[in-house]
Amino acid sequence: MKKYILRVLIPTAFIIFLMHWIIPEPDETDMDGFIARAFATANYKIARKACWQRIKTDFSNIEYHRDYIEASHDSGYKRNPPLYYNSYLKEPNSDTVDLANYALGYIKVHEEDMAAALGYYLKVKNNELAYLNNSIGYCYSQLKDYEKAKYYFQREIELKGYLEGALENWAKILIREKDIPEINRVLADPELGKQLNLHDKRRFYYLTGDLFSYCTTTLKSHWQHIILEGVIGALLITVIWFVFFQRLAMAIPIKTKYLLQVLILSVS
Repeated sequence: MKKYILRVLIPTAFIIFLMHWIIPEPDETDMDGFIARAFATANYKIARKACWQRIKTDFSNIEYHRDYIEASHDSGYKRNPPLYYNSYLKEPNSDTVDLANYALGYIKVHEEDMAAALGYYLKVKNNELAYLNNSIGYCYSQLKDYEKAKYYFQREIELKGYLEGALENWAKILIREKDIPEINRVLADPELGKQLNLHDKRRFYYLTGDLFSYCTTTLKSHWQHIILEGVIGALLITVIWFVFFQRLAMAIPIKTKYLLQVLILSVS
């Protein structure tokens, strides 16, 4: 019993304490972080309710509406959002009507009805509304009208709106068409190159034949997924496996090279 306490319980308690000390407690006042965690853990009902509270504090923020619609769709709450946004279509304020039309279009995108979504998006009078041009381009790309799609993605980029999404969607078309001159132009642009995600950048380098940049970008794309908690977990698993096989070797002889192989595989 004493050996069990010394070898198992005390180290386990120490590790739990260490993890609590290393990982900071979530900030309860950070609503954006709270909603992001709810999405990440698939608690869509909680995310929907939190998003709804944000909309009530600031109706003009288009990101709040996008999050609310996404959470509503993922939680199966699909009936009320269209009714809610339809009620704003007769408002005298054109900005409010624009947001309602955009929201109704975004709902249709989640229902995979791109033609209907496009109909709502094209009713928006403010053609510089953030996310709008990217959303229109996305609908056209799903409808296989790639030339119009590229125009709207580029428009979103020029307006410096939803750069990340527009670049990703535009990159998919450039990769599909293997448009090397345009790909080289994007890679040569410092601002666009910085915003382009590593996955698309890696594919760009592959298509242009820049194998060195392709390899370094591949390493970066894997490196960005490494987090402290994961490293600690991997080291603990490594130690557990190594100790297990060392003890097993006392009863059944195991060559050192096999122990090293286990160590390398557990780390990787």
